[in-house]
Amino acid sequence: MFGTVPWGELALAGVDVSPDYVLEHYPNVTRLVFAAALGMLLGTEREWSQKPAGTRTFTIITTLAAVMVVAEEPALLLLGGALVVIQGSVFAFRGLITGDESYLLTTSVSMILAYGVGVLVGKGYFLEGVIIAVITTFLLVLRRELHGFARKLSKDEIRSAIEFAILAFVIYPLLPNQPLDPWGRSTPGRCGCWSSPSAASGSRTTSSSSATGPAVSPSRASSAAW
Repeated sequence: MFGTVPWGELALAGVDVSPDYVLEHYPNVTRLVFAAALGMLLGTEREWSQKPAGTRTFTIITTLAAVMVVAEEPALLLLGGALVVIQGSVFAFRGLITGDESYLLTTSVSMILAYGVGVLVGKGYFLEGVIIAVITTFLLVLRRELHGFARKLSKDEIRSAIEFAILAFVIYPLLPNQPLDPWGRSTPGRCGCWSSPSAASGSRTTSSSSATGPAVSPSRASSAAW
């Protein structure tokens, strides 16, 4: 009905139709369209999973958040966030009462996260919004695979992962960057930190092997029998 836009003719006529021009002269329109696109991405997965909140709901949520940011009204932004939180809480409460899996916490949290994505895009944080939307969609799509992977983990594997996370993300950043020896060649604290997981795993291996007893090779067993 509207026909095809003659981009080539517009360019020849001197009209700048490049993305940089649109971003520079129409930043708010770009943010609204971008927020709607990310909401559509999140909602498509929910629609495919046959959840009550689908493509339209998530697109409206992200666009609403971007509109509140563009309007520069903090009260409206808080009001929109409160409405999304209330709606998500109603979904979660209904799922807990009725036992309907389509109203569980995942959809509720995804709605709140979609509002956050819209806020980021509305403030101009396009890359951050895209990263969060893509990671969230990835987690939603691989729900069964992630549940199966988590259920296959043993208690020792979970404990080892927690210990490594504490060492890597809590203790390691607190260690000094300056070398402690007079020659300035080594940092013993960090070396000890990264050798701790190996030492811990080695001690567990030693304890398990001592509990089961020393292994005897078949050749020695046969010679002892003779």
